[in-house]
Amino acid sequence: PAGPTYCPGRETRVTRGWAVGLLALMLAAAYLGMWRGWRHRASRQAELPALPGALAAAPVLAGPVEGVYLGTTSAGDWLDRVVARTLGRPSPASVTVTTAGVIVDRAPEPRLDIPVSALREVRTDRAGAHHAGRTERLLVLTWTHGNQKLETVVRPRHHAALEPLAAAASMIVTDEAAA
Repeated sequence: PAGPTYCPGRETRVTRGWAVGLLALMLAAAYLGMWRGWRHRASRQAELPALPGALAAAPVLAGPVEGVYLGTTSAGDWLDRVVARTLGRPSPASVTVTTAGVIVDRAPEPRLDIPVSALREVRTDRAGAHHAGRTERLLVLTWTHGNQKLETVVRPRHHAALEPLAAAASMIVTDEAAA
């Protein structure tokens, strides 16, 4: 008999190979799209000035409190992450509130010092910087930098540390507004 012989399962392997290849191609295209979007967002935010310098030595009101720096967003829009100046990268952090401002010591990213003159509002929230939960576990610091109003979000490792940290930060915002 002339013609190809039948091999059971052969057509399945060809179909499976095509499916795996197509899935890999779609995954690569999705990652490329996300990378290009991140780069485009960074170029749009290039006008953001350099981050504030180190705060002057001042008495510590609260902290350091270990936690996670979740990111910085445009104020009022917890999904609009600021990626310029490494502000969009989540990282382990410790937060310290002093009379001069708030220090967010991020590792391995550069330290973020928010001077008391830039702080506008402090609150606890359940959503911020692309993260949401059922209970208020996030510390949200609203501050101005250049001509932009930003929100920096930190989640303390221990929930019990959230209220004292928020109270101390709120106290320096209130003191600055009264001065």
